Amino acid sequence: MANLEFDEAKPEPTRKERLFDYWFSKTDRISEDIAIELHKRNQPMAPTVVLIPVAAEQDAQYIDKSLGEYARQADCEPFTVMLLLNYREGQANMDVVEACVSTASRAVQKYTEHGLDVRACVRGLADPTIGE
Repeated sequence: MANLEFDEAKPEPTRKERLFDYWFSKTDRISEDIAIELHKRNQPMAPTVVLIPVAAEQDAQYIDKSLGEYARQADCEPFTVMLLLNYREGQANMDVVEACVSTASRAVQKYTEHGLDVRACVRGLADPTIGE
């Protein structure tokens, strides 16, 4: 007689788990602490997530304008905007990076007050891959 084994039914992954799985499958440079930092415990992420990598050494001037464009779309299906400010560890001009972080913080506060779900974090990358 055959011995049949059945796997226990696994629950469907949550939206957060699917996002994290996708995110981690694309790059090993983004660690779990970034995902946790972007996750607001008091406000769940929307069904649609927009992930915007920002080169902190050169893209500060685009943050406010970009978030403004997303804010104009806030009356459609709910979405969450995530800014990942990144810089090259050991090679970056940290004054420029800090200015970008300040710009991002002001923009996040401004557009959050206008009803846009915006989250941001900043990380140095030891060996960034550009162009992939």
